[in-house]
Amino acid sequence: MQQQTHPGGVPSTTPYSGWVEFAGVVTIITGAFNLFDGLVAFYRASYFRSVFVYGDLRFWAGVFVVFGVLQLLAGFAILGRQGWGRWFAMATVVVNAFAQLFVIGSNPFWSSIIILYDFAIIYALTVHWSPRPAAA
Repeated sequence: MQQQTHPGGVPSTTPYSGWVEFAGVVTIITGAFNLFDGLVAFYRASYFRSVFVYGDLRFWAGVFVVFGVLQLLAGFAILGRQGWGRWFAMATVVVNAFAQLFVIGSNPFWSSIIILYDFAIIYALTVHWSPRPAAA
C-alpha cells in the first residue's frame, strides 16, 4: 500500500496503480511465451520457417530461452515492487522487441503480438510507476 497525502494534509492508503500489476503479469506472460518459443525452436525446429529467420535458428532459440527466464524474473520483481525490476524489465522488453524483428518473417502474427506486449509493458512502467513515499 502506498501513502498519499490529500490536499488537507491527511494521509490515505491507496493501492499501487493497477498498471504496475498489469506490467508485471504481462511481463511474466511474455517471458513464458519467449521461453516456450525458444524450447520449441530447440526441440521442434520444423515448426519455424527457418528461411525467414535471420541467422541460425539454434542461436535464436537460445536467445529466447534466456529472455524468457529473464522476463519471468523481471515480472516477479515488478509484482514485488522492486525498483530494479522496473528498469530490468524495461531493458529486457526493449531488447526483446528488437530480437523479435529478426524472426518476424518466421511467424509474423506471433512476433507482432509479443512486440505489442513489450510496448504495453514499457508504457505501463514509464507512465504509471509511482515512487515509494519517503520515510518521515
